[in-house]
This record gives sequence, C-alpha cells and structure tokens, in this order.
Amino acid sequence: MLADGYKDTEIGVIPIEWEVSELRDIGKVSMCKRIMKNETTDYGKIPFYKIGTFGKEADAYISEEVYEEYKNKYSFPKQGDILISASGTIGRLVVYNGEPAYFQDSNIVWIDNQEDKLLNSFLFYVYKTVKWHTDGNTIARLYNENLRRIKIPLPPLKEQEKIADILSTADGKIDAIATQIEKAETLKKGLLQKLLSEGIGHSEFKDSELGKIPVSWEVVKLSQVVSINPNSLMNSTNPDFEIEYIDIASIVETGTISETNLYKFSDAPSRARRIVNKNDILLSTVRPYLKSFSIVKENKDNLICSTGYAVLRAKEQTYYEYIYQFVLADVFMGQVDTMLVGSNYPAINSNDVKNIKLPFPPLKEQKQIADILSTADEKLEVLRTKKEKYETLKK
Repeated sequence: MLADGYKDTEIGVIPIEWEVSELRDIGKVSMCKRIMKNETTDYGKIPFYKIGTFGKEADAYISEEVYEEYKNKYSFPKQGDILISASGTIGRLVVYNGEPAYFQDSNIVWIDNQEDKLLNSFLFYVYKTVKWHTDGNTIARLYNENLRRIKIPLPPLKEQEKIADILSTADGKIDAIATQIEKAETLKKGLLQKLLSEGIGHSEFKDSELGKIPVSWEVVKLSQVVSINPNSLMNSTNPDFEIEYIDIASIVETGTISETNLYKFSDAPSRARRIVNKNDILLSTVRPYLKSFSIVKENKDNLICSTGYAVLRAKEQTYYEYIYQFVLADVFMGQVDTMLVGSNYPAINSNDVKNIKLPFPPLKEQKQIADILSTADEKLEVLRTKKEKYETLKK
C-alpha cells in the first residue's frame, strides 16, 4: 500500500506532484562537430578531449580559429552542461566549466536541456543513478537512442534545486574528507620512510645495502626474523572440517580482510591450504593483488588462506606490527618489483619472500616505530570511516 502523497510509476514510487520523463522530452542529444586528425597538434591553447583523455589531461589541441568557427557554427555545450562518455567506460560525467575546450564527436555527448524545466545541477545526480544500457560487443557504445529513452524523475524546479543543494553539500563534505585522507596518507608515507631509515633519537648512522641506517641496527633477510608459511593443511585433513577461507581478493586497499567464506575442507578451493593465526601477516604474492597486506586480528582454529598469500609469523625478538609496516614501505615493494616472474600474471614465490631484506632495530625500538605508525593508521581509518558514512548517507 502506497503512503499518502505518492504514486507508483515505471521507475518506482515517487511523489504525486513529480512527473516521469524521457530525456528526449527534455532536450536533444548533442555533440561537437568532428575534428580531423590533421586539425590537431600536440601543443596549443585549446585542449581537444578524446574519449581516452575525457576527464583527464588533454594530449591534443586545436587552433583558436577552428575552435571559434566550430563553436559558433555547430553544437557546443553551455557552461554547466553535463558531458557524458558514450564509448569505453559508459556514463563518466564531466560538467563543462565554460573554459575554452573542444570534445570528440559521438564519443562525448550531452543533453541540450533548458533549465526552466530541468536543472543541470539536478540532472547531474540523476545521471549518477542511471544504469547505462549499452550496445555493441568489443567496444561498449551508448547510442543516441539509448540516451533518449532513459526515463528520469522530474520534480518541480524548486524541489530539484533543494535536492541538488543537499547532495552537493554531501559531496563537499566527502571531497573535504578525501583531501584530508590524501594529506594523511602522504604524511604517513613520509613518516614511514623516515622511521625505517633514521629510527627514533639516533645521532650515529652507517651505510648499508638499503641505505643509511642507525649504527645499532642490522640488515637481515625476512626469513631470519619471521617464519614463512609455517603451517598448512594436509590432504589427509578431515573432509568435514569446516574452514573459514580468505581468498586472494579478500583484502581491500585499507589492509582489512573484507570477507571470508565457510567451506567443508572437501568442498574448499584447492588453494585453501595455509593456516593463519592471530598476528600473522598475509602478503599477496600474485598480480594484480601484490599490494594486498593485512594483519590477522582474530584467533580462530579454522582460519585458512589461499596459497596466493605468503603467511609471515614473527619469530622471537620480532614485533609483528613492525614487519607489517615494513611491507607497506617503498624499500619492500622496490625489492618485490625486481623479483617478479611471468608475463601475464607476474608473481613472486616463497623463496623470493625469504630473501627480501629489511632494516632491523632492537625489539624495543621496533615497538616504538610500529606504535607511531599504527597511530597514523588509526587516524586514517577514522577519516575513511567518516567518508564512508557520508557516502552511505548521500546514497
């Protein structure tokens, strides 16, 4: 049963005073006149955006004469019009800011709407909800008729403005937090590099194969300070044993394990082998997940990970959090890049992992360094959680 003041339509339940409209009723699909290759240059004043550079930095330019002629004679976006990618990744949006620029015909289009019926500020957010339907096989293509047939909700103008203002405010908060995250990540990266080369409170340093380090530190191989893949399930494991499986795509960018799956051992993927304990570090060894790292936070008897991970378990006099911070550093990834083998899916193996070298302070200083870096990670996590809440609220 519908609530008072609402009606059911082909696009869902909307307020009674709203309409449903196809984009063809709002304005015509428009595009710039075709620019030929011989009309472009590698340098110039007027950027020419092709589908590959749409929303990025232009790599081609046209003359001011061509720009002025084509802009005045043929279709050209008004300031505020919303440009849409019609090939490649369909539905990418760029709001035209009015600055001199030109756009590739048919691959970049817009609806030439009149704002006395549909505000661009509202249409921008409507586009965000569209499920873009495409035709074609090897090259995705949004044809004009696909665009014309799209049905949208159409509130009165004043309500369009209010909705757009609310969503724009949410976007502003999200963007501000994203900027804070970017600054915090840059600060953390600099702090990480500094602490792994200078430590805390040192005045005397020595040269090493990894660069300058405090005289009290060593350079060691990873296998000297952690056990690598210390335990694995065997083929003789009880087939009814239920495992909680971390697959190769389970770790997200923030270093958390996004999800696990429950299996009986007999039904589990063949790669489900490595036993994981609390405080173990999971290190992906295959592309495209080579930068997937996580510390296991829970103590479970049945936690098993894919053999696409190396499991690192800290030995005596080694602090697991210090090892985790090390694998996030450039000094680690630089060594990984030199060890990759294979062309389609480059990878490293466990023997490679054993030979990775790291700067190694005494245990007390390992903890001090890890605590500083973990505090930075916690601040980042607070910001990411805050951003996620605003994104959920906006949605």
